[in-house]
Amino acid sequence: DEFVLKGDAVVVREAATLPSGEKLERLEFQGQHLHVYQATRRIVSDQPVLLIRGSNRITANRLDYTERDGSGEALLSGRVRAMLPGRKGP
Repeated sequence: DEFVLKGDAVVVREAATLPSGEKLERLEFQGQHLHVYQATRRIVSDQPVLLIRGSNRITANRLDYTERDGSGEALLSGRVRAMLPGRKGP
């Protein structure tokens, strides 16, 4: 299936644990135009997007994201900015 979401669109991959025991954080995509390809687990946008994972926030003018076996690969282009807060020590 294929979906085109327009206007304050949000796609969320909830936190999960893979069979290997690896934990995946919640991942959220926000934008005015998100094209979702469900069969290939791909999200594409040619308009500005915001990605949120944990306390990390990344903005970009364009996005091409694909997820395979719980591991995602994002190609971000245009003006890309990231806010990656440091972790608190022990």
